[in-house]
Amino acid sequence: MGARIRLLVLKRIRAGDSDLLAKAYGPGGILNILVRDGFEPSCSMVGIFEPFNLVQADLVQKGDVLVPRDVIKVQHLSHLSKDYERFVWMSWVCGFILRTVLYYDGKLFRLFLGYLLKEEITRRDLLRVKFKLDFLIFSGFKPLFLESDVRKRAVHVKLEDSSLGEEGIAVRGKTVRALKVLEGTEDLRRVRLDRDTIREMENLLDRLIDFHMNR
Repeated sequence: MGARIRLLVLKRIRAGDSDLLAKAYGPGGILNILVRDGFEPSCSMVGIFEPFNLVQADLVQKGDVLVPRDVIKVQHLSHLSKDYERFVWMSWVCGFILRTVLYYDGKLFRLFLGYLLKEEITRRDLLRVKFKLDFLIFSGFKPLFLESDVRKRAVHVKLEDSSLGEEGIAVRGKTVRALKVLEGTEDLRRVRLDRDTIREMENLLDRLIDFHMNR
């Protein structure tokens, strides 16, 4: 039995002499798609299952992999990665999905696609933090500290529910306040933060993501 699904290609690797194995995100989570002779120039699907491409395909299950029977539509988002800075950014987003995401959700799919196509990527360090914060929120783990009035110079964030308490991850109050600002900001060009604060913000979000995604 086959199924028509929409998926985002994250990575491709060679399987055997000429077959292509693509890692993609779609219904079912991270999918393994095997394209027979996908590295051969004569293959009808050459250039389709490339990283960053958005593909709608008719797939059939064959053991542990999905095999495409037909491709209904393809958006060659890979063409957008010709610029080095954008390639680095798009590769990072796809790498994050591969390493972190455990399940499929339509809201997350749209979130990933939106960040993949961001026009303004000059502040990649800050954009990573914004992405990870949005990922937590869209995954149903909105940090409770975002609702807190933080006045102290140093606070502790509990991993279990991301509330503030006497124990947990020690961070500066400035870092939590910066995350509160970032939550409601779309234009990152207006945000002025030092590198230490950005680094601490990302480290905190990484700890929270690791806790909730690997339980």
